[in-house]
Amino acid sequence: MPRPSIRDSIAPSVLEYCKSAESSTPEEQPLTVLAMSKRLSIDRRTLKKYFSQEIADAQLRQKLLPQLTARQLERRSYADMLRDRDNQIEILTNRNKQLLERLALVEVNAARICINPEELYKPTRKPNRSVSRAGSTRRP
Repeated sequence: MPRPSIRDSIAPSVLEYCKSAESSTPEEQPLTVLAMSKRLSIDRRTLKKYFSQEIADAQLRQKLLPQLTARQLERRSYADMLRDRDNQIEILTNRNKQLLERLALVEVNAARICINPEELYKPTRKPNRSVSRAGSTRRP
């Protein structure tokens, strides 16, 4: 059985990097063989041998995009922060709903086996520690 091609194994990560770098500035994600080899942990000679044309095309597309000003970058970062916050709120809301469903299930099962659901929420008593039990069990 022949050895799998290196090109086929690294192609998805290289093309994904090129696609993400096209939408960002050259300072954020440079589209050079050396920078890509450092970020993707792939030998630069392999990248140059198999993907030189794809990298050059991506560089050209990156240069053709209008460069964002500092104010636009700041607005973009705020929008990203708000989007991340909204995603975090959605995740926490879903987790809260799952916990409420689980609590309802526990209460229903407690009532089903004739346990008062109010008993589930009473605090437990502290153990009796008035007498020391140190040394009461001997180790063999």
